[in-house]
Amino acid sequence: MIPFLRVADGLLYEQKASIGGENIFRMIALWGLFTAIVSVVTFWKKRFRMVSVLLILCWLISIAFWAFLYLKDQSSLSCKRSAPYQIDSEFNRVLDLIAQRLDIENNYGTFWGNAFNYRNCIDIEYSDINKDLGAEGLFFAEDPSLQKLQVSINPEYKEFDDLTIATILAHELTHVGQYIYETTSKTELNCFSSEAEAFTSQAIFLAQLKQEEVRSIYARIQQNIEANPAFQILLDIDQVQAEAYSACDTLKTANNLTTNQFNECVWTGTKNKLEQIVMNDVYYQEQCKHNASLNQ
Repeated sequence: MIPFLRVADGLLYEQKASIGGENIFRMIALWGLFTAIVSVVTFWKKRFRMVSVLLILCWLISIAFWAFLYLKDQSSLSCKRSAPYQIDSEFNRVLDLIAQRLDIENNYGTFWGNAFNYRNCIDIEYSDINKDLGAEGLFFAEDPSLQKLQVSINPEYKEFDDLTIATILAHELTHVGQYIYETTSKTELNCFSSEAEAFTSQAIFLAQLKQEEVRSIYARIQQNIEANPAFQILLDIDQVQAEAYSACDTLKTANNLTTNQFNECVWTGTKNKLEQIVMNDVYYQEQCKHNASLNQ
């Protein structure tokens, strides 16, 4: 049966689980075919018919086991898709880039880790809605079953490189992970804090890029800062992080902070500063007000 089964190496839990369910179904089908062939031969030859009876019994037990797992899975909020949505090739490349830079396999408990765990259920497309709203990226929290986590990107970014799109998706994937957490845990996150967390994820992504990738971003910013709105946002976030870094560096000297304490100080300080900016922004005030009215 092994040659007919799908391999799930390198995938996260939910992806492995969905492929595992598909493999169980294939095994049952193959076992049924084997049982049918053996049964035809044994009953025709009128020899070893008890072997066929045992094979049929085992096959029925395996069907019952699969049915139990299927019903249990249908009642859960897992991603039930064994294959991802058909999305543009650049989005697949970008998802791989983000997963590699953020070391997703070792950051399973983060919001972006949650998002990648449901990767098969994430659908990404270009949409004119973004252009109308003046948004680089949008996540539509509209499917409580978590089977279609829709992310849209401004179509103007079709002409941009993977690194640019990655900086946008790092933000939106955080919102995907937040929505998964809220849905599965039945816990509502603070809107302003969630937005600040998404911007912080962009800062973390920027910090994990390779030297040449960072140099490429800043070279393009210096050439024409207006040419790439996504990099303008990164520059603003980087400035906030630099301020947090400076403040934590002073605390490190005064309080002998460990490396872990210093890093936690930097990212917590960055998130807190970003949250204050978000709370004072008219656009996010209206957005969070709208979200609050929907949840009432």
